Amino acid sequence: MGILTVTLASILWGTTGTAATFAPSLSPLLIGSLAMGVGGILQCSLAISKIIKERHLLIKHGHLLIVGAIAVMLYPLAFYSSMRLSGVAIGTVVSIDLPRSFRRSLNILVVIFA
Repeated sequence: MGILTVTLASILWGTTGTAATFAPSLSPLLIGSLAMGVGGILQCSLAISKIIKERHLLIKHGHLLIVGAIAVMLYPLAFYSSMRLSGVAIGTVVSIDLPRSFRRSLNILVVIFA
């Protein structure tokens, strides 16, 4: 069951940018918000028992939770906007590689200044 759900998620995730280009009348921010909202509701509904069980960790690491939530909130908005502005191929490459490049740069700075 796990392999099937991961495969299905990969197929659906891999087609969202292309599918969004077929809806030019919709704002990329609307598409990103819908994707984030529906995906968030589905993930929360599947993990609600674990969330309740581990809520003490969520409270303890609340600052990390907030930073992570902001990052997860901004990514789909930026992703679908990049699809609209630059096209699917370039937008996908930039959206997928930019976080990795940023992380590498941040790691280098942490090593240098830590």
